[in-house]
Amino acid sequence: MSRLSGKSDQEIRDLLDEYGINHGPVVDSTRALYEKKILEAMGRKEAKPSPDKTYYREEKEKSRLIPLWVQFLVFLVVAVFLYFVFCNMESTHSEPFKGID
Repeated sequence: MSRLSGKSDQEIRDLLDEYGINHGPVVDSTRALYEKKILEAMGRKEAKPSPDKTYYREEKEKSRLIPLWVQFLVFLVVAVFLYFVFCNMESTHSEPFKGID
């Protein structure tokens, strides 16, 4: 790791982008891990063209398991069902013991 220890944080970020390695901020606690990943990638010599945008783990585009229109449709069906149940409930103004006499 001696080859990379003299490099600045920005140079480490540039190398991570060059080799297509997903990364977060380069700080003292993550630097050794990123240096190790860069050295492994250099050993494979698989320099990939860097993407236009650097993705952090939190920013990766995730595909939806259930499409948004299906979620909306299910919401509407449940809302209509609950409204139907609410409209057909017995009123509480009736006197249940009136017919006992």
